[in-house]
Amino acid sequence: MFPVVAALTLATSAGSAAQASPRQAQVAPFPTQTPAPIAPAQGEPFAYGVASGDMTATSAIVWTRASDSADVTPEVSTDRAFSNSMTLPVVHATQASDFTVKSTVTGLAPGTIYFYRFRGQGTVSDTGTFRTAFAGDQDSPVSLAFTGDAHWSWKPYPLLTSLLKEPLDMFIFLGDLIYESRNLETGKNGTIAAESLDDFRWKYRENREPRPGGTSTMVPMRDLYASFGQYSVFDNHETANSRQRGAPPYITGAPPLTTSSSTRPKAFTTGSRRTASISQSKISPPRGLAMRE
Repeated sequence: MFPVVAALTLATSAGSAAQASPRQAQVAPFPTQTPAPIAPAQGEPFAYGVASGDMTATSAIVWTRASDSADVTPEVSTDRAFSNSMTLPVVHATQASDFTVKSTVTGLAPGTIYFYRFRGQGTVSDTGTFRTAFAGDQDSPVSLAFTGDAHWSWKPYPLLTSLLKEPLDMFIFLGDLIYESRNLETGKNGTIAAESLDDFRWKYRENREPRPGGTSTMVPMRDLYASFGQYSVFDNHETANSRQRGAPPYITGAPPLTTSSSTRPKAFTTGSRRTASISQSKISPPRGLAMRE
């Protein structure tokens, strides 16, 4: 991580503040090639917290997960006490979406902090917050942070506990929100990939749970999603299909975009992939994020 104090906070890896890198951790070789079983979801209502993202000047998306089929009611307010709240239409959590729900909130004011929560299953979720994007004619400083590569071996991502204390206007996740390995018990990349929809749903839940077998119950990834509105992009580990003929081993990552499409995972041939490029060689405010196809 390298901090930059100039209306921009940068983070290069979700776990780079850990005491030791994966290479330094002296992990043992894989004892087995058996994939870990899909862990059951936590049973408490709203156990996976809340999240928001894709903010525009007048709208945002809010998200949560119920523990079973249920009607869920989102609420949005400009104050944390919800003394003047707006109630959104009821959304239905079903098994078809792994009991996740999301709503698009519209009619919001630009550059404004909002609080949101969900009611359902006889209880109320934690409260999340986001700031809408500033309007094009608003002249205002913006504070943001970004990270990527939520590798299991860095869990529970202690760096994120520091970011939670920052007064950010938004958070940007630059891809690899999950790693699709199913046998990460030694902290390496693994050798068996998630393949099914249930596999991938489990991997997303996993990053919002305490580390199995660990002594800490901290879940800063879940708290990060609640604390700031987020913009997220995908990278290879969310989309690689290890059964695609000609695809490279997922543990080595996807091939460069200049490579023949016949060697790319299917997800990389069905749409463009945008990559944010920024120099990390200077600890100074960057001039901007250069976007390239």
